Amino acid sequence: MALPSSVTNDANSTTYTVASIGFGAFFGSSLTSVTIPNSITSIGNNAFTNSKLENIDIPDTVTSVGAYAFSDNSLKTATISNTITSLEDHVFSNNDLTTITIPNSIISVGSNAFSFNALTSVIIGDNVELIDNNAFYNNKIADITIPSNVTSIGDNAFMGNELKEITIPNSVTSIGESSFSENYLTHVVLGSNLTFIGNEAFADNLITNVESYSANPPILPSDAFNVNAAIDLFIPEGTTQKYEDAGWTGFKSVTEDPALTLSTDSASLKNEFTIINTENDIRVSGPKGINVEELLVFNISGVNVSTSKQTFIETTTLPHGVYLLQIVTNKGSAVKKFLK
Repeated sequence: MALPSSVTNDANSTTYTVASIGFGAFFGSSLTSVTIPNSITSIGNNAFTNSKLENIDIPDTVTSVGAYAFSDNSLKTATISNTITSLEDHVFSNNDLTTITIPNSIISVGSNAFSFNALTSVIIGDNVELIDNNAFYNNKIADITIPSNVTSIGDNAFMGNELKEITIPNSVTSIGESSFSENYLTHVVLGSNLTFIGNEAFADNLITNVESYSANPPILPSDAFNVNAAIDLFIPEGTTQKYEDAGWTGFKSVTEDPALTLSTDSASLKNEFTIINTENDIRVSGPKGINVEELLVFNISGVNVSTSKQTFIETTTLPHGVYLLQIVTNKGSAVKKFLK
């Protein structure tokens, strides 16, 4: 079905532009497809709730979409307008979506926005600041990148997915209750500015390794990781007592890692880079848009032993051992270990 961009009143021959789809306009309809014209600027709450839509393309003329607008359909694909700034509560909940790209215009992802779908691939726009409660609850997401502008991740936000590892960027200050529970996590990286971790935030996983970049750790609930005794914890140098005082106890091992002390920018940035360790040098490759400005090599004691302004750094004069490579870029810095 193609919605008209205008309608005419035959009684007076007046033509009206169709600018919005109102509250519950097609609630419970049998529509399997709909084409939204470029005249539409807003879609109201529950506009297509409980219909039979299989795909939807929201044009860039649409600047707002209400809560529950496309919930309880059979959506397999959805394209979101680049002018919408927030995804309201339950807007795409209970569908059959397998992939979704959240555009850079979006600042907040509402409660249950994508819950109860079949998502395996999710790209979250760079400007998202809030991922609300249950936003991606009960999907099949195996890999996710949390953008560096996100400050809060709500309760159950990624609960019931298939994540194997997660990196929380330094921008995040709050992780809600059960936000990453019931996944397949083995490795968790926590950014430097966390002030709150909720109960069971990472419960019911398979975690064996946690890296925390915070020099002033938040209070850790006793059930945050479920079984601390199976986890090797890595923390910045000189912070063991602070972590113990904040309840970070009972871990299999606790290691003060210089790499976590040196890296004061995005903890997730290191995952963007591959290092190639040759007999004579270390070479770095990364994605487009992230430019390497400087490479610095530190020994395990934290002493800078070599520096380069190129994307490679000679290592022929270095004694055999473990080193830390700090990669300074236009997007921040990251640290990776290597063996000479």
